[in-house]
Amino acid sequence: MGHLARLMRVLRALRERRPELDILLLTDAPDLSLPRSLSIATVQLPRFRFTNGDDFKERPEFLSMPNRELRDLRARLILEAGRAFAPDLVLADTNPHGKRDELKPLLTAMRAQGHTRTCLMMRDIPCPPDESFKLNGPVDRVRQHAALYDLMLIAGDRRFFDPVQAYGWPEDVARRVEVVGFVTPPVDTSTRQEALAAFPQLQPNHPLVVASFGGGW
Repeated sequence: MGHLARLMRVLRALRERRPELDILLLTDAPDLSLPRSLSIATVQLPRFRFTNGDDFKERPEFLSMPNRELRDLRARLILEAGRAFAPDLVLADTNPHGKRDELKPLLTAMRAQGHTRTCLMMRDIPCPPDESFKLNGPVDRVRQHAALYDLMLIAGDRRFFDPVQAYGWPEDVARRVEVVGFVTPPVDTSTRQEALAAFPQLQPNHPLVVASFGGGW
């Protein structure tokens, strides 16, 4: 679960290294063409939709039920799918246990069984240091959330942002953390002229600056 594009890059790499792996993706993404192109089985969850782009309020899509009931439905679907699939690894992305903790029952069950590894991937800056976040705040709360994972992978560079220092994580939490660099597509080997040929309004002999901003912060 999580940000689909980054997760697909990781799953594609796993597939290339271990083609015999069975991978089951649980997602509420409306377009499943990308995982299907990688021969990845999917369980499509009922989803929330944004009703207001300013404050990111959500409502169930196509279902006339309260948000809490859809959250509980998603959690039960995830738990039963996980129990039936019995994975060796649960890999979650971006938001610990999901936005509404939908993944928490499965993580708790898998940790109790003892044979399933659990891993969380997060962006380079999981949250601004002064904002509320499950892994930012009182140490006891951080420990409680971090205990659901054997490993927490952070796509970033400690020289730019060190999450352990920024959030004041204690040593027992810091031991679960690996900062693994940025997850990016392979470098395009096209020449400058070939790459810019699709954009006739650009001049290949002129300097080109591309700026990208993400995360909403």
